[in-house]
Amino acid sequence: MELQIINQQEVLGKNFTIYGTADEPLFLAKDVAEWIEHSDTQKMINNIDEDEKLMRTLFASGQNRQMWFLTEDGLYEVLMQSRKPIAKQFKKKVKEILKTIRKTGGYTVSPETVNEDALIYVLETQKSMRQRQDVFEADLNYLKAEQPINPDVRLDLEKTRKKRVVACMGGMDSPAYMDKSLAKRVFQQAMNDFKEHFRVSRYDLLPKKAIEAAYAYWKNWEPSTNLKMEIQACNSQMSFDFME
Repeated sequence: MELQIINQQEVLGKNFTIYGTADEPLFLAKDVAEWIEHSDTQKMINNIDEDEKLMRTLFASGQNRQMWFLTEDGLYEVLMQSRKPIAKQFKKKVKEILKTIRKTGGYTVSPETVNEDALIYVLETQKSMRQRQDVFEADLNYLKAEQPINPDVRLDLEKTRKKRVVACMGGMDSPAYMDKSLAKRVFQQAMNDFKEHFRVSRYDLLPKKAIEAAYAYWKNWEPSTNLKMEIQACNSQMSFDFME
């Protein structure tokens, strides 16, 4: 999962970024070292407990990189260890920012303290996140629509097809329907017509988005002209024989 930025601004003249979530904020170790003017980032990291630091993937300089991050406790520990006066100021400011974020869901800074480039970056990041969300939702809806029908729908459509074919042949008691050879050809044509119309090789591959259209198809389906003539001839011949 992509690491999210929840706050970015200028604090005490330094570019200040908070990653993660309001409940579990993370701070890029390299940034922290710059804030407190620590000359050795790795040494700073080594001086805190294992549960106060972690590696996360961050997109930087055009590629994904594994970077060290400090937890909230890790940040406070580093700031306490530092002898730089600015470390104490940062600790106070970080607590203020996190408290506000957790209370209101965001942190508003006055115009004088806003870093314009940082603000633009945050806005662009938020816009990009919304765009990715829109694409994700569109892809999800597409996959749902393209997913094949479930077995219950398939069986119901097959019943609907049979009902339509039987009706076109004159009913289950009709001579045409009782002619097994003729009935088989009519059913086969119905199935072939359906597959050709919906461009599927099997009934169970029909996408969910086509369910309504499939029911409408069987409601209006008719045998070919030649088959209609055979059906009529078969039914008429039987009626004629009965009259004689």
